[in-house]
Amino acid sequence: MNVIYNNCFADPWVEVAKVLKAEFDLRPAYWTGYADDDSKKIIPEAFPEAVYHNYFNAWKGVFPSNIEDLAQNYCVELDFYKKIAQYEIQGLNIMDRMDMDWQSFSFSERRMLFRKLLRYWLTIIDHYKIEFLISSTITHQSFDFPLYLACKEKGIKTISFVSTPFSKAGRIIGISDIYQLPEKIKRDYENVDRNKGITPLAEDIHIYIDRIHKSYKEAEPENFKDYNRFHRKKPSVIMTGRKFSYEFFTKKSVWLGSDGWLLKGVPSYTKEKKKDVEKSRIRLNLISYIFKIYKRIRYLKSLKREYSRISVTPDLNTKYVVFALHYQPEATTAPRAGYFADQLYIVELLSKYLPLDWRIYIKENPKQFNPASEGNTGRMLRFYRDALKFPRVSFVPVETNPFKLIDQAKAVITVGGTIGWEGMVRRKPVICFSQSWYEYFTHGVLRIKDKDDLEKMTDFIKNYQYNEQELNIYLKTIESNSFTAYFRRGLKSVMNMSEEECVDSLVNNVTDHFGLITKKK
Repeated sequence: MNVIYNNCFADPWVEVAKVLKAEFDLRPAYWTGYADDDSKKIIPEAFPEAVYHNYFNAWKGVFPSNIEDLAQNYCVELDFYKKIAQYEIQGLNIMDRMDMDWQSFSFSERRMLFRKLLRYWLTIIDHYKIEFLISSTITHQSFDFPLYLACKEKGIKTISFVSTPFSKAGRIIGISDIYQLPEKIKRDYENVDRNKGITPLAEDIHIYIDRIHKSYKEAEPENFKDYNRFHRKKPSVIMTGRKFSYEFFTKKSVWLGSDGWLLKGVPSYTKEKKKDVEKSRIRLNLISYIFKIYKRIRYLKSLKREYSRISVTPDLNTKYVVFALHYQPEATTAPRAGYFADQLYIVELLSKYLPLDWRIYIKENPKQFNPASEGNTGRMLRFYRDALKFPRVSFVPVETNPFKLIDQAKAVITVGGTIGWEGMVRRKPVICFSQSWYEYFTHGVLRIKDKDDLEKMTDFIKNYQYNEQELNIYLKTIESNSFTAYFRRGLKSVMNMSEEECVDSLVNNVTDHFGLITKKK
């Protein structure tokens, strides 16, 4: 049984793949690998029969030569394009991060890349007789979202993983549908016997709940702490330089050496102006890379300046909801939120469906201004000005304490972010617009999917009553349907977990998810 491994960091996934091959006959046939985990060398040695595909080549639709030849004879059926029409725009939206200046990657160019990727993946699935797709993260990149759609069309079994905030984001849930949690979680929650006592929650969940009951300083998410550590005051060259200096000295292996980034260039998936995407450089020399970062900083400074200009101190004594914007580009919005990846559209809907005497306070995500991220490709300057055209809308300073906003609000509005979880614990109703690990908590969360949900929104908020027992039951349900592993890059260093434990955990979950039985007697 042949498998595509997508975005699977070498440690721990190579060992996972070895076990799955030896014990369950899952043979790696294709592997998209990163530039900084030595997978270019490791994968061909471990699985010589597998095709290795560089991550940055994949972004730009550059495939191994034999795939190029095979794909020329493949034609995507018209009915398939009709079936995925609503997803195509999401695929094009994902490509925002490839366009550094909003002017280098046109709609037509994006559509050509998206359809090329679909054709090539369908070719690969057929040629290599693929039966499974294992993706360490949600398929949210230019190349793997079309891969996901192709697998669904072909009936290929898929698994990817959704993080929860517990165990430093290492408590995860295996999913096959990137647009909703497994129905089993919903059934398990609904079928709990409410007359029986609840066993204590796992320590990692209990600790996080305690943090949210305290000050925001103690509960602040790790990615926000990183922003505050390096860039809280403003996007700056000096502070960004400090961060990259830190990363250079902690990742010497990828920067130095004959194939290191310092000599060969820093990997890039950026589409260059007046060049075909396939011809855009995969590696930028140091001068080009520094200039890229410089342009990013210039834009983010102007973005933050505009946000600061239009922000107002919130009146916490008035009736209001708080809408916390998501950092973009990010998987939570594109593709997982579908139509609601357009957060301006959410503002429009809130303005229409919420009571006329309720204000809508919008708070930007601090990471949007972080020069070490790609926020310059995910937020236009005019976004703020256009949002203010809707009635009752105000932006609040990015430094505003989220817990103070939550505690006096009528409700917390989010696409599917951490503030929704914080609102649940701090006894507020939550409205979410995307797949999230808490979407089935119907006693405190309303997920918006259609007009009927929008029309229920105000009554849901007004009739909400906090129920601690129900919250604990739901968290216990999540606990029993999740597991811990350092499944993606960056987690191993912060999780107290051995490689053997991690590999066993991932193997058990993957095989359970696919319903596999070991071939060993």
